[in-house]
Amino acid sequence: MTVGVARLPAMDTRPRDGWPSWIGRELFPAPPAPEARFRLAAVLLSVSLVISAAALSLVRQSGHSALDSVWGEDGRILSDAATRPVLRTLFLPVAGYVNLFPRVLGAAAAVAPLRVQAAVLASGCALAMGVTVWLVYRATAGHLRSRLARLAVAVLPVVLPLASNETLNNTVNAQWYLAWAAFWMVLWCPLGRIDRLVAVLVCLVAALSHPLLFLLVPLAVLRLVVGGRRWRDPVPWALILGVAAQVWLSYATGGAASNETTAVPGPTSIAELYGVRVVLSAVLGVRHADGAWLALHRRAVVLAVLAVAAVLVVGVLRRPPCGRLAGLPLVTVALGGSAAWFLVPLFLRSSAVDWPSADDPRLLGGGRYSYLPVMLLLTAVAVALGSSRVPGDVVRNIGLVLVIAALTWAWRPDFRLPNLRSDGPSWQRGVAAAETQCRDPGATTAVVPQSSPEPHWVVRLPCTVVRDRS
Repeated sequence: MTVGVARLPAMDTRPRDGWPSWIGRELFPAPPAPEARFRLAAVLLSVSLVISAAALSLVRQSGHSALDSVWGEDGRILSDAATRPVLRTLFLPVAGYVNLFPRVLGAAAAVAPLRVQAAVLASGCALAMGVTVWLVYRATAGHLRSRLARLAVAVLPVVLPLASNETLNNTVNAQWYLAWAAFWMVLWCPLGRIDRLVAVLVCLVAALSHPLLFLLVPLAVLRLVVGGRRWRDPVPWALILGVAAQVWLSYATGGAASNETTAVPGPTSIAELYGVRVVLSAVLGVRHADGAWLALHRRAVVLAVLAVAAVLVVGVLRRPPCGRLAGLPLVTVALGGSAAWFLVPLFLRSSAVDWPSADDPRLLGGGRYSYLPVMLLLTAVAVALGSSRVPGDVVRNIGLVLVIAALTWAWRPDFRLPNLRSDGPSWQRGVAAAETQCRDPGATTAVVPQSSPEPHWVVRLPCTVVRDRS
């Protein structure tokens, strides 16, 4: 598997053989063939991309190191893995749904020495983030002819301002970038069998780790209808079967618990919330968006929406007339997906998102729920600027360069946002205290505190486990 792609000549993208076939080519194109002479360089670039993204994920943790702390809900993952057989824990529900990826990573951490289990969890999540970045870079080869646009889209999960708040370096929120990877796996039509197998596995793991992957089912069905392999394509079937298994296993294992919901805002409030939580935070980042909201209120949202709309329009108009429809289906899917991934949690689990009223100065509650909507919105921008069929250099990519420079400036204060684990406590010190507790002959259970103010978020371990893993 390689990263390098061959340059393609300009193409007439007007639909000459019917709209379904054109939509199929635009949404599910075959990637260009790799250049054999650059394979070694492509492999080195792939490894560098994975390592760099993983390192960046760990570096973005503010305060206490992610390698020496455990995220709130991850404590339950470790406790279950330490006290139950592996096969019985894999499909145990978390918050009412099956979450396979954290269970697998927790099982791997449980066999390691106790003092390094926090490091195993965090580094495993960081590595998964690096692989996600690499996969998305490869998957975008057929949609984005600009390598700069491909890289910009691929690194979104790890550089997004919201990421350091809740998503990075913990297992329970890894489902959000797994869903992002699954989105691109459904769009990716690789040529090789190994690549198709990777896409199938990613779709299955993501569907068995995230309860909202049913939002990608319409896109998977569309691929079965208009894609190149039609009904023989295994990738969309993997997603559909994974979603069906998620639903069945959630109920069969006693999940599908419902949270108490609050009143759903009216249409005006919903539109305003989307503008604040998604558009404004995408354009300005967390801290600048907060300041803009408090200073300008609705005018800040209107200006952000106009800025995004202007970039989309300019991205289309800068192309030659024969290529102005290029990327339009993907832009539409990305914008629609951004709205859907924002609205569905609102209607299903309103209380979890903590929706403010229109005059409430709070900006970012439940940042993970804005994570995918922001990335999909920025994907639409990248496709509008970078999907030209004419290979572009820096001059042709000047619009994309300006957008990246503006976002870099706006997002720079958010590189290391504080989160639940910023103040510790230290996992290794907690394990040392647990070892001391278990030296008492009458002790049967030890408690290791976690990086959370909630008293119930602790890791409870039998003293037999503490003694065996110390």
